[in-house]
Amino acid sequence: MCLVTHEVSGYCVRPRTYGQYSSCCKGNVYNQRYYQCCGGSVYSLTSYYTGCCGGHRYNPFYHVCCPDYSILPKRYGSDTRCCGSTVYSDTTHGCCNGEVYDRHYKVCCNGYLRDKYHGGYTGCCGYDTYNDHTQVCCNGVVSPKTYYSYTQCCGTSIYDDRNSMCCNGVVKYRSYDKYSSCCGTEVYNDYTHQCCKEAIVEKTYGNDTQCCGQSVINGRYYDCCGKKGYYKSTKICCGGEMAEPEYGSYSRCCKTAVYDNRTSVCCDGVLHCKPTGWDTVSCCGSKIYRPYHDICCDNCYVPHPPQYPETTTKRYPTLYPTATTAKRYYTTTRYAVPHPH
Repeated sequence: MCLVTHEVSGYCVRPRTYGQYSSCCKGNVYNQRYYQCCGGSVYSLTSYYTGCCGGHRYNPFYHVCCPDYSILPKRYGSDTRCCGSTVYSDTTHGCCNGEVYDRHYKVCCNGYLRDKYHGGYTGCCGYDTYNDHTQVCCNGVVSPKTYYSYTQCCGTSIYDDRNSMCCNGVVKYRSYDKYSSCCGTEVYNDYTHQCCKEAIVEKTYGNDTQCCGQSVINGRYYDCCGKKGYYKSTKICCGGEMAEPEYGSYSRCCKTAVYDNRTSVCCDGVLHCKPTGWDTVSCCGSKIYRPYHDICCDNCYVPHPPQYPETTTKRYPTLYPTATTAKRYYTTTRYAVPHPH
């Protein structure tokens, strides 16, 4: 029975074999001055085939790579675009659900072609068109621009932006003029108050006022950990929990652990000691590496450990001839399912 090894993408560290020209291709290092990576394979870099399209190389000067990875001729130069298996000029035409159309006469509304009844003022509102010069589209509902350029949407309704505002889908009056802000569906004075999780609280500490849950703290001296305020110079917040900054100003968090950033480094939640003699240490996923000596590849393929099927017990017949008998005996045998025939 053959075992299929599946591969998954991940990070890996490789030697910077070609210095600043080192690059990765599926975890393999290559010289990007002379080679290119396309579809996980390394090819010689030529002056013609410099593009990669779905694992195939092509010449971007003469061809275009379409979303379905088909390579088509660039008939309209830099204005060439793909529409299914067809190319068109982006300056005069468009693509609507796989169909090329003339922008002078048609408009694409949610994948459906519609006539431009309103000329240059034709806009889409859902699957239909409307006059965006005299009307406004609010969540699929067309309404007249009653307040001219000040007409704004709030849900499917309209309002005058000069004296009203939309708070969480509800039209409210601007009670505090230019200082009016929304807190949930309520209006408050953002010069004197602050919105903390839809609770309106006073700015007790002026410009240093910060939210911590539904309360405020003095952000100049305090910080927030979960929903509790703490004094910055005596505590540190790691993973939503307050802890002692054992290493003073060098204390950092690695998930819930406190560490000294002079001697350790945290990479994706994994804490590493900085190796002696390393000039610079950086992270490569959850690993550490030396940027000037190594390269971090994020498209490596690491095989899973072999997955062996569970064994099962079954009795099957076999012949064991002896000197005295040639009878059929049954032997209990353990084997990997399925049993080879």
